[in-house]
Amino acid sequence: MVSLGPVAATRHCSFRCPFCYVREPAFVRYKSWPVEADLEWVRTNLSQINVIYVSGDTDSFAPPRTGAGLSLLGALADLGRDLLFTTRHVFVRSEEWHELKGIAERVRSVGRNPIACVSVCQLSRPDLEPRPIAQPAVRIEQLGKLNAVGWTSVLAMRPIMPAFQLRTLSESFGLQYAT
Repeated sequence: MVSLGPVAATRHCSFRCPFCYVREPAFVRYKSWPVEADLEWVRTNLSQINVIYVSGDTDSFAPPRTGAGLSLLGALADLGRDLLFTTRHVFVRSEEWHELKGIAERVRSVGRNPIACVSVCQLSRPDLEPRPIAQPAVRIEQLGKLNAVGWTSVLAMRPIMPAFQLRTLSESFGLQYAT
């Protein structure tokens, strides 16, 4: 799993989700490396990697880093591995869609799978995720568009809640939590 890393020293992501798991003390922080260092690490360890996943501690495709995220994805596409990314960002510019299509074609041309995940928390409270995150229905619609340009699309239900958060939530609601 690789990412562009934190947006700034005090902010991991462009979005300000109140449930962000990165702020948890138990979250293992990613090192803040330049893109080329991430690529070099992946290249060095490529023999041990089947899937390269762009996600983790930030949304690497959210503005203002959409272009940088796509550049990272494009560089990873040439490494001959399945390529997976997760985002809450909605791509709108035709140049972005052209680039996404080209990346998917390059990954498929070597017999590998391009996989795009769109994150949605839930459908009943569309106000839960703060602006500028698009409404869940808009992000779900993007899954079809990603599929149309060559990506296998996946709906990712987020946030990922570490076990200690699930235990706390379960206990808060009087539920049994089993590990």
